[in-house]
Amino acid sequence: MFLSSLSNATTGWTDHQHLDNRYASNAPAEVVCENKQPSSEDRVTNHAAPNTSPSPGPMDTQRLVDPSLANALDKLDAWAKEVRPEEDREDAKKEIEGFLENPGATKIILNFSHLSSLPDIFGEQRFKDRLEELDLWGNKLTQLPDGIWQLQNLEILDLSENQFTQLPDGISQLRNLKDLNLFGNYLRSLPDGISLLRNLKVLDLSDNYLTSLPDGISLLRNLKVLDLSGNQLTSLPDGIWLLKKLKNLGLANINLSSLSEKIGGLQKLEILYLSGNKLTSLPAAITQLNTLKDLYLDLENEKELQSLPNNELTNLFTHCCVYAGGTRLLHNFQDELD
Repeated sequence: MFLSSLSNATTGWTDHQHLDNRYASNAPAEVVCENKQPSSEDRVTNHAAPNTSPSPGPMDTQRLVDPSLANALDKLDAWAKEVRPEEDREDAKKEIEGFLENPGATKIILNFSHLSSLPDIFGEQRFKDRLEELDLWGNKLTQLPDGIWQLQNLEILDLSENQFTQLPDGISQLRNLKDLNLFGNYLRSLPDGISLLRNLKVLDLSDNYLTSLPDGISLLRNLKVLDLSGNQLTSLPDGIWLLKKLKNLGLANINLSSLSEKIGGLQKLEILYLSGNKLTSLPAAITQLNTLKDLYLDLENEKELQSLPNNELTNLFTHCCVYAGGTRLLHNFQDELD
């Protein structure tokens, strides 16, 4: 998933290293009492039966006055108590409770908790009002509760390295989503509704089993980072070349045998990964990518570049670093190969 670092540089939202300060103290309000001397009866009673009950916390108080919250917390408690010794449900419960308790919290980070399911509580109003980032990277999830699709303020959703075989149509309801990470799942197709995510800027689909892309991908006109590496595509839809804002494009290891001349239309492209394919030549249009900074090829396929006219090849090397097998090629590499 080569774009995990690039997405941070491009969007400023995420690099899979999340720090969160949502556990701000929320002490109960001070209770002011009159300075009253206890009676003999009071003293005897207190001495005989001291009150050892803990003071109610903020969540206990809110639970009493908010039935919706009480229901969500009851569900969370029941979910956490299910016997799943391999799952970190108690830690996950604390993370979710911390979000609910802190009115300024906007993130929930549940990565690498080995979770096979989530509590069905995300339809509660506090989640819908405040949740902007949900990190579920590195779990064992195969599906999500329906409440997730009601999170209209959600901007970052990380489902990397789970066990999804399909993405529910409900994803189309997350209209404010800007960063969607699905790296390392078992996806074989994408729902057509993904084309409705018009605010997406980062889409990581690497290391799945995709054999095709929906035509509607051309409507994701705000995409800056798109990683399709490690799939089974063999060819690309023309809609890819309409994504004019792309800066980083991952096409490594997808069995491409040719690359369209239409790539020349991606005039903001800065990084292009083409290693691990079956390319025998490169389109001349690749030299029109004047903003291209890094081009990654295979070491054994250096001669792909020799398909380009010398003057165009020289132009490419004036502004772009070309790497083959991890080694940077120099502008006079053709002489070395001859």
